Amino acid sequence: MICPVCGCQQRKADVCVQCHAPLFAKVVKSEGSELPREDFVSDSDVSQSSGHTPPKQPNPPKAVVSPPEKKRTSAKKTTASSILVTTTQRVEGRRIAKYYGLIHTDVLIDAREPASAASRVEMHRKQIKSGVLEAMKDLRQEADLLKANAVVATTFDYQRIDSKTLLLSVIGTAVFLKAS
Repeated sequence: MICPVCGCQQRKADVCVQCHAPLFAKVVKSEGSELPREDFVSDSDVSQSSGHTPPKQPNPPKAVVSPPEKKRTSAKKTTASSILVTTTQRVEGRRIAKYYGLIHTDVLIDAREPASAASRVEMHRKQIKSGVLEAMKDLRQEADLLKANAVVATTFDYQRIDSKTLLLSVIGTAVFLKAS
């Protein structure tokens, strides 16, 4: 699935992981039927092409995509920010109920050289930290798309692309944890 707003490739989800735009079509009511907006032909489109104005009729409807049904409110919702990311293969006091498979993300870190040598270390530390936080955010969003509540056995790998750019690759296993 591709996000209509930013064009980002998506797994099945309700919102885009990149721009958080809803991924269902907006529906408009017309004469008792529901049709997506892009299926209507406007009078101006018809009159410009043929010279006369026929009555306004909708095109045959495509598949109407409605918003997802609300789940039970008593069930605890897992949000991307509450997903546990750990480098260990187990979590104490919990057991792995389901494995969803490997997930990964890549983040480019721009390591420009500052003017003074004193600020160089601090600047690199901040850039790497923000890169790690961004990668963990992306990893959590990937896990959320799979309905996982944890990512275990996570590894962080840095590779120098050129003299000023680092590639941070993060790989982990998306799982669903239950209390033991």
